[in-house]
Amino acid sequence: MKRPAVLLHLTKKNWYSFVPLINSLDQSSVEAELVLSADVLQALREARRKYEPVICCMSFFSTQLGQVARLVEKIRSEFGNEVSLVAGGPHASALPRETLRLGFDVVVKGEGELVFPEVVKDLLARKHGSRWTGKVVEGVPLPNLDMFPAVSLQRGLHPPIEITRGCPFRCKFCSVPHIFGPVRHRSVESVVQTASRLVRLVRRWDFRFISPNSLGYQSRSKAPNEEAVERLLTSLRALEGEKRIYFGTFPSEARPDFVTKRMVELIADLADNRSVCIGAQSGSDAVLRKVGRGHTLDEVYSAAGLILDAGLRPMIDFILGFPCESESDQLKTLEVMRDLVRMGGKVRVHHFMPLPGSAMSGMAASRIAPEVLEEIGRMALRGWASGAFAQQMRFARESALARGSASISVTRGVGDR
Repeated sequence: MKRPAVLLHLTKKNWYSFVPLINSLDQSSVEAELVLSADVLQALREARRKYEPVICCMSFFSTQLGQVARLVEKIRSEFGNEVSLVAGGPHASALPRETLRLGFDVVVKGEGELVFPEVVKDLLARKHGSRWTGKVVEGVPLPNLDMFPAVSLQRGLHPPIEITRGCPFRCKFCSVPHIFGPVRHRSVESVVQTASRLVRLVRRWDFRFISPNSLGYQSRSKAPNEEAVERLLTSLRALEGEKRIYFGTFPSEARPDFVTKRMVELIADLADNRSVCIGAQSGSDAVLRKVGRGHTLDEVYSAAGLILDAGLRPMIDFILGFPCESESDQLKTLEVMRDLVRMGGKVRVHHFMPLPGSAMSGMAASRIAPEVLEEIGRMALRGWASGAFAQQMRFARESALARGSASISVTRGVGDR
């Protein structure tokens, strides 16, 4: 009798999110072979010869929807109902019914660690060749991030360490509050335990972290917890072995209103990154209010100044094309970007994307003024600006066309850098 298998479609963009699910499955009573592959079609062909039944799981962003839809069509064409398909991740959580219509059997909505093993058990119990269709499983927020390790030593998967999940701020362009439950933080002890194991694996380890706001680590309010951040960084720095610590940089940028003199001193003294990434998002206070950002432009300038005073370089994120944004607002943002570059910072420019699950989902982006596009291009050529602006602009345009909205005027913009 063949052994069952669970195949996870790991790609460069999604493998971080699979690690907690892998750990939940490894710690469960599920008896199945776990197959990890980026080439899902070839992996399914091999799995169908060796295992039975086979479950294939995918996690994806809305920007990957077209690619995933084509892949599912190929899987159904080749394997029919012999393979069960499970979807999760940001897009599936925001639009579960639409995701089912792509050809998936089950969609897990939200956090999956506590429900994923049961989904697998149910699918494995189904008769071979029969498709369990139309099932949306509500995820259950983890009560404690320490319940599962941040990495999988058993599988050799070592993503950045997730230190915070969820966000108390409800920015209207962001889907994080919709996908995740309340804010939870991994304990310092759990982070250090994982870190000590990692630093023993190789000659030198680079520590990076996953957080919506790294400077909000262990905060129980909308204010920073400097003591917790200090304890975390001090504990990591004290570990024996060669290591580098990157904190307050991708993928754990920070909010400007959490940047304090003490925070940047801690990063300068205890971390190895020489830049700190903060999300300004707009150079217009009116737009910041309309999108529910929760901070002011003055706080952006203050944060940049504190970072520079500590001998670090601010890397500031901006979004252009908000539905509530006027050409005047865009010109204000452009001037703020110039100011920050003159101060010694760099900017990353993004285009508004109507992410499913966000309060601005389905809204058409505003037209980017030609003058703004041209100046962003010049800044990029000089090395002052970066960002996947053109790619994001295309996604916004395609989303608008899919909704039947008026097409977004697209002219020359920043290339994907």
